[in-house]
This record gives sequence, C-alpha cells and structure tokens, in this order.
Amino acid sequence: MADAKWRPWYGHAMLLTSFLIVFWVITAVNVSDNLTLSSHGIVPRTGYGLFPGVMIAPFIHSSFKQIAINSFPWVIFGEMLLLKGYFPWLLTTATTWLVGGFFTWTVSAEGSSHVGISAVNFGYIAFHLAVWIWVRPIKYFSLIVTLVVGVLYTGVLFGALSLGNGNTWEAALCGFVSGLLIAFLYGKWVQRQAAKHRDATTDPQAGLLSSQSTGVHVDRKSGRTSFLKSGATDAV
Repeated sequence: MADAKWRPWYGHAMLLTSFLIVFWVITAVNVSDNLTLSSHGIVPRTGYGLFPGVMIAPFIHSSFKQIAINSFPWVIFGEMLLLKGYFPWLLTTATTWLVGGFFTWTVSAEGSSHVGISAVNFGYIAFHLAVWIWVRPIKYFSLIVTLVVGVLYTGVLFGALSLGNGNTWEAALCGFVSGLLIAFLYGKWVQRQAAKHRDATTDPQAGLLSSQSTGVHVDRKSGRTSFLKSGATDAV
C-alpha cells in the first residue's frame, strides 16, 4: 500500500532528475571547453539558430552558477505540473520549450545567443499563475508557492546573471508568454471536457458527472475535473 502511494513520486523524481543530470553534464562539458557549446543556442533569425538551436538551447548552460539557479525551479514547478499528470507536464514543457524558443528566435537582438532552461522555467511560472483563470477550484497554496519561488528565482537570476543585459531577459519573457498561451489552451480544453459530459450520468451521492467511456469526471459541487486513464487519475 505504501509502495503504491509513493510510486508516482518515484516516477516524477526519475523524470526530472534525468533531465537535470543531462543539464549538468552538458554544462560541465561546455565550461571545460571554453563555452564552445554556448554559440550553438538560439541565434535569432539564423537557420542553425532555429534548428537545431531551439531544440538544444535549454540543455546548454554557460556556467555552473546558471544551471544551479535554474535547477531548483525546474524541479519545483515541474513537480507541480506532474501532480496534475504527465500530459499537462509534457504539453507545458514542449510548448514553452519550442514555442518560447521560436518567439526568442523571432524577437531577440540580432547576433545574440540564448541558452539555458530559464525560458521553460518562466513558462512554468506563467502557467501556474494563469491556469486558475479557467480551471476550478483555485488552489491557493499552488498560487502562493508559484509567487514566492517565482519572485525569488527572478531576483536571483537578475542579480547573479545580469538578466537585464538585453539577452537573457528576452528568452525569459518569451518563455513567460508561451506559458500564458498554454495555460489558456489547456484551461479551455478542460472546460470543453467538463461541458461535454455535463449531461452524463449523475452520481446522486457524490454529485459526480461521469463517463466511463472516456474516464472524464466533473464534480458539480467543487467544479473539480479529473481524467481517469488506465486506472490512474490525473487531477486538474
């Protein structure tokens, strides 16, 4: 019973830690090789800056300080997403990674090179702040954690890495905008799932709308929507 309770946490830890190991190993290689890899990030309006630049830039960091600062919010905000399910995590990570990267490639100053996972982290922050506009009930603890960690992270990043130097702030802003975008799309998707099953069979005791064919459940009392797949529920 205890193993079943903790099994999801093991999976989350393995996923996030695997990425962290890759980040740190690539950073060590980059630092030891005089930052050669840093020139292979997102270089605005160049072919190699778009591909593979957008794909590989989040893996590359220019210093151990940079990856150390980025590691904590990656774990905290990533776990908060994984508690909703692997689908929200994958959707948000892929969108902030690729769309945020494309925005950075489009609007950033010519000749700059953007590396690091900070754009994805700011996308996470935006998602966790904005998603409650469309998803109910609002989880105030999640909002508080996002605000506190987000403010501390931004402050440290600004101070330690000179975020306002005309380079890194652009990637951070583009990541934040992409996070808002995916919060809107995900929130509207949740609302559509709830509306689709509004007239489904009602559980008179729990006030629960359910659809066994799709595994989507909407609690009328709390507004909570959950998605049951293969015996496991991804709570929104």
